[in-house]
Amino acid sequence: MSSDSKNDKWIQIPDTKTPCVIDLGKYAVDDYNKAHKDNLVFKKVIIGWYLEIDYDKTKLRLIIEVVNSKGEVIIYEVVIVVDDKDGKKVKTPISFIPGYIDEAKDCLGRVRDYEALVEEEKKLPNAILKLIYFKVIPKKC
Repeated sequence: MSSDSKNDKWIQIPDTKTPCVIDLGKYAVDDYNKAHKDNLVFKKVIIGWYLEIDYDKTKLRLIIEVVNSKGEVIIYEVVIVVDDKDGKKVKTPISFIPGYIDEAKDCLGRVRDYEALVEEEKKLPNAILKLIYFKVIPKKC
């Protein structure tokens, strides 16, 4: 099998609360912390998918929730490759990027597009702006 060919399909992980999925999320956070001298704390895997690259190699895309040192909850998209070499699982983190979940479509995005109309209220002190219209443009997954 070729990696990420057009015929390959990401399959949603049915239960992200299984120990092996949680361990992968924790591993990704630990690896990130070591590489970036950070102190993120893993909380949970929100959703995830896997892609079988080869008989003994799987790529996983996990959307995880972490807490930073300020106590802020942050969502990350993590991609990890797990390779079974001589009976031992070798985990290779590919990416660890911040994002958010689009609840309606189960997709990750980094920037939300929007339309807005703002009007200046001249009668009010300090030229306060009044929001007339605001619409988030849905992401296409």
